[in-house]
Amino acid sequence: MRFLYLFLSILLLSSLMLAQKRYLVSPNQEVIPIDKYSSAYAEIQKRINAQKATSDLKDHPPCSNTFTFGYTLDVYPLNSNFGAYHKDVMGQWYVAKASGTIDTFYWYAYNLVGAKDSLVLMRIHQSAIGPNYGPGVGDYVSAPPCQNWGYWKTTNDQDNGVAPFIDDLSPSEDTTWYSTIKGGGVDVPLTRPPVGIELFGSGGYPVTMHSREINKVDLAGTGVAPTVQVGDAFFLSLRVNALNEHVPNDERTEFAAWGSDGPVSTSDENWPARNWKFYEHDSGPSNCAGVPVNDTKRGWIARGPFEDDPMYTAAYNYWYSMTVTTNVPPLMTATDEPTTTFSTGPLTVTYEIWDCD
Repeated sequence: MRFLYLFLSILLLSSLMLAQKRYLVSPNQEVIPIDKYSSAYAEIQKRINAQKATSDLKDHPPCSNTFTFGYTLDVYPLNSNFGAYHKDVMGQWYVAKASGTIDTFYWYAYNLVGAKDSLVLMRIHQSAIGPNYGPGVGDYVSAPPCQNWGYWKTTNDQDNGVAPFIDDLSPSEDTTWYSTIKGGGVDVPLTRPPVGIELFGSGGYPVTMHSREINKVDLAGTGVAPTVQVGDAFFLSLRVNALNEHVPNDERTEFAAWGSDGPVSTSDENWPARNWKFYEHDSGPSNCAGVPVNDTKRGWIARGPFEDDPMYTAAYNYWYSMTVTTNVPPLMTATDEPTTTFSTGPLTVTYEIWDCD
């Protein structure tokens, strides 16, 4: 492993005199000023000690060709949950950070599992939603979450006659997409389907959901784990198992979720919120970024945050592991950042970053 490239050799360090100021120059030509409160020796020794401490760490991430991506509990701790009822679908989009095979899908269940036989149906589709298309971006920059999006109609659904995926329709049925976005065609364009070709699931891979546990689907073990290329957008979803009929007063099936503790920038990779939900019925959400419940319709909805402000963001605690065939971004495992201070002097910010390449 190659890490902490800075100051690998003391012998190559040299001092400069420039405008009565002192500097250290590293082997890679990085210039570090030496002020009156420090010395060249102290600066060199500090970096040698930091390198040695990092080298001595025993709990660093192991290097292999398997990596984890998504909304893990350690990085995105659960602080709320989303509930679903019969036939609802909880979906979330991702952009592949590396090429390879999606081996395992994980999610954390909250308290209640009201799905029939405790089953949820897992699928992966190509995603039309991503950084360049969807609520809050492009043609929809003025329409951030929460937004109605649309659905397909089908006679196969004996409850409300709607479908979240085009392959839920019979071959002879009309494949028209019904956009439900407010002001569609006037203030904002009519929507397109959020998902495309199915990559995994064959109509819904059944898996038992256990409350207050990390649940997983072993895609590699099925022999048909999907492959993606870096930059591909894909959509992971779980549908609540139910009878093919209306089920009044069924119990919630709850999915753990993370929500930001304040508004985020539009440049934040977690904005707009990636969590989507397909509602079998109108007026399903209990709170949808401040949108009145009666204004939210059946079909796919860009679910968004828990707050009335759409600049907040949220995500289901869904994550996945991949066997990668290309480089992956480095992993930041620790930081030491300065706290609030009245000082106007220089401050040190330390990051511990591991890169298996």
